[in-house]
Amino acid sequence: MSDIYSYSVELPKRSIPLSDYKNKSILFVNVASKCGLTPQYKDLQALQDAHADSLQIIGFPSNQFKAQEPGTDDEILNFCQVNYGVTFPIAKKGDVNGPETQPLWKALKKDAGVEEIDWNFSKFLLKPDGTLTWFPARTTKVVSTVWNVAGCKCKVADPPGRRRGQALSGRRRAQLRRLVGRCKSEASV
Repeated sequence: MSDIYSYSVELPKRSIPLSDYKNKSILFVNVASKCGLTPQYKDLQALQDAHADSLQIIGFPSNQFKAQEPGTDDEILNFCQVNYGVTFPIAKKGDVNGPETQPLWKALKKDAGVEEIDWNFSKFLLKPDGTLTWFPARTTKVVSTVWNVAGCKCKVADPPGRRRGQALSGRRRAQLRRLVGRCKSEASV
């Protein structure tokens, strides 16, 4: 296993050592602003807000899937903040597959036994105990990662008719926040 915490994330204007988050779960997400899954930014931000004390989400823009992230680092960051209110770190744009894969993503894939990232919004969840889980983009909704983040057994089904990648409604986000609160109190018992 790689020591993921020995890596740093290059943001457009600074670098963040992952060791800063050693006592939190870290959700690594490859992101894109012109993808059908782009509305997941809203869900990711809701998840970050709900778990700010125990989770750090980090977005990694990549233009490798049908050129769906064509912007510059500044354009990408502005898009995320203006359209989705994103406050979690967004790294510099880079590759998640192929010969130019970012070193952190090489380590994540190797440790999780993943050969290739399948699409935008694939996720890796690293828990403080070192457990690393890969969530393929096409089969994993943001809501389903909350169970792994919170470490609880709560279950809430996705609403009927919700399309993959579709943003959560305000009511659904409120339900998610209540669920997170229940999970946190379960975990503290």
